Amino acid sequence: MTAAELAAAVGGELLRPGAGGSVRTVALALDPAGAPPPVDALVLHRFRGLGGTPPGLAVVGTHDWFDAQLPAWLAEALGVLAATPLAGDARVLVGESADYGVVAVAGAMTDTLVRAAADAGAVLYVTGTWRAPASAAVAATGIDVLALGHERWERWGLHDLAARLRIRWPGVSFTAAA
Repeated sequence: MTAAELAAAVGGELLRPGAGGSVRTVALALDPAGAPPPVDALVLHRFRGLGGTPPGLAVVGTHDWFDAQLPAWLAEALGVLAATPLAGDARVLVGESADYGVVAVAGAMTDTLVRAAADAGAVLYVTGTWRAPASAAVAATGIDVLALGHERWERWGLHDLAARLRIRWPGVSFTAAA
């Protein structure tokens, strides 16, 4: 695998091409400080402040694409039966639980998204971070909210992405930072 192929696979931007040639070891991290050395390539969610990364290291930045994938990956991990896109990056999911038959998994929490999820029949809204401006919509609709924690969700996503990349390139070592 090349650094350019890695960048294309993660919807990212090749910020540094690296030393060239084949990439055999890849670390995935939220930011440059969380990267475990030594590797051939680094995939960063938050890629500002690259000054601390070693020269010759291929660096791929993936922020928007990664954030857009998280709700679908979590829905898949939860074993939902069907997904229907709503506004923004929210999805309404039909799950297997008797208690929560319809769940919305969203990478954002806005008044509009919460109301759209409730209108679509969702009784649970799963997101990374509780956003106070959506409180009125939560109160008005009676929807339950599970805020996983923004960074916790992103860290989980890095591990999920690493597992997906291992399937695509079994001969390459992918390590997600803790």
